[in-house]
Amino acid sequence: MAGKRTKFLYMLGQLYRFCEDADIEIIVFTFYRSPADQEQEFIKGKSKIKENGPHQFWLAQDIAIVENGKALFDDSSETRKKYQMLGEFWKSLDPQAVWGGDFKSLDDIYHFELKRI
Repeated sequence: MAGKRTKFLYMLGQLYRFCEDADIEIIVFTFYRSPADQEQEFIKGKSKIKENGPHQFWLAQDIAIVENGKALFDDSSETRKKYQMLGEFWKSLDPQAVWGGDFKSLDDIYHFELKRI
């Protein structure tokens, strides 16, 4: 697992560099999630995974794009395109890279993950 985490951190560095080069400001709002926090996200309907989610293994990160000092959490097509650009870059880094905007059962454009398996 340690090798996966190292790879994930390296990929995050590449994503951060991509954002920097594109003059996109981002912030991290979730990295590690405890088992209790994961269960709460499941109960609230913000996750389809009740336990053993990728955040619990340090293999997922939720980020927000920041513009004019405010995180972009709106549902506009313009905002979605910005996150999609990041998601497409993320997926280009590794075949096991997952972007939450591609989820079928939950739309999570803020989620960037490296599969455990």
